[in-house]
Amino acid sequence: IDHFAVSTTKLDAEPVIHVGHVGSAYSAEEVRAFLAALRSLENTDGMRFKVTTFGQSPVFKVAAVDFPGLVENAGDVPENEVVKRLQRCSFVYSMYSFNRRHRVFRETSLPTKMSTYLMAAKPILAHCPEGSSIIGMITQFNLGACVTSLGQDELVDGIRRVLQFNLEVAQVEIAIEHFCGRRNISYLEGCFGLNDA
Repeated sequence: IDHFAVSTTKLDAEPVIHVGHVGSAYSAEEVRAFLAALRSLENTDGMRFKVTTFGQSPVFKVAAVDFPGLVENAGDVPENEVVKRLQRCSFVYSMYSFNRRHRVFRETSLPTKMSTYLMAAKPILAHCPEGSSIIGMITQFNLGACVTSLGQDELVDGIRRVLQFNLEVAQVEIAIEHFCGRRNISYLEGCFGLNDA
């Protein structure tokens, strides 16, 4: 864990591992499972976590009450400040609903938060079912770890893996160009027939 991602206070010398999340959480069940896994690691491994979420996510607002001391809702913050604060995190979290009704959505879209996560250049923990678009992004560019289960053991293992993950800046730069650069703009222009105009 890099030293920028861990903070301590004078009252409690135990380090705090910071986790970031941007925007909406699509389903409460997945978030609760993730937070329960963090709490489990606090109890078994002596770790301390703080999840900071940016934006207006009702799911995380409820979670802040249900998991006292674990979740901090920062509210609406300008993106450049969000990126700076995410850079102080050990990793960032992204999820898709495991509900079968959401299959098409999770297989055909990418969360807009991914561009912010790429700018922050921190490992991503993707929590979503097999076949989700996020998994393809994470594995293609080696950007973090994926958990495809709601099970506590699998989530704990995924959190441990992402905490040990060594994110290479070159891989982030390639992913940024792929998803946010000229190649992506040209692709969208082709999809909408703008190249023919």
